[in-house]
Amino acid sequence: MIIMEPALDKAVKNYKEWVRCNSCWSKIEQKEPTNFYITQCGHVYCGRCIVQAEKRCFQCGDINVISLPVREPLSPQIAHYFSDVDVLRDKAEQADIFQKNQIKLYLQRAHEVENKYQALKQEYMANADHMKKLHEKYNKLKMITLMMQKENKKLLSKSGVYTPTQYRTPPDQVNLNSSYKNDEGFRVPTITKVPKSAGYYSASSSGSNFSNYQTITPKSNYSRYSK
Repeated sequence: MIIMEPALDKAVKNYKEWVRCNSCWSKIEQKEPTNFYITQCGHVYCGRCIVQAEKRCFQCGDINVISLPVREPLSPQIAHYFSDVDVLRDKAEQADIFQKNQIKLYLQRAHEVENKYQALKQEYMANADHMKKLHEKYNKLKMITLMMQKENKKLLSKSGVYTPTQYRTPPDQVNLNSSYKNDEGFRVPTITKVPKSAGYYSASSSGSNFSNYQTITPKSNYSRYSK
């Protein structure tokens, strides 16, 4: 469980009792506080001494140092310098527990994803192997079918039997201009060039030779119709 952090100004001890200027050693006044500054090298100077300390630190000798004001509410960048060590330790422990828990959850999820990936990979490999076998079987059946078709053509050519594709039926030719009236008075068209038999004729027959055809006038019984 994560404990909500208290406000930074409440977590800070009474630093005004022990903070001193590292040059003139003046302290922060309670009633009329003097501006104090903390440098990037970790030293504290009052408002009078910071002018020279920024050019060259009196303690470590760093030059052109950057400083931040020490005033409430303390900036988060420097608040931990003035915070109670016990509070900082508790926060560090909470942060450690939180980070370890998040890493544990992440690793657990990564392990689950890895297991699913391996299962899907095995399933894919099995399906790929099955498809390969089906493809090989299909190719074998295709070769057998082609061989049987070739063998069938050879047998038909030797026996002299024509396949149905070598035959065709002649189209009926209807002459609408040539017609007559039957006994009932109806006009009936004459159908010409109809084969004498109901059989087929060879495709090699000449298109202009209709000696095997005769003109037939259809006879229909129209007696059931009234004039």
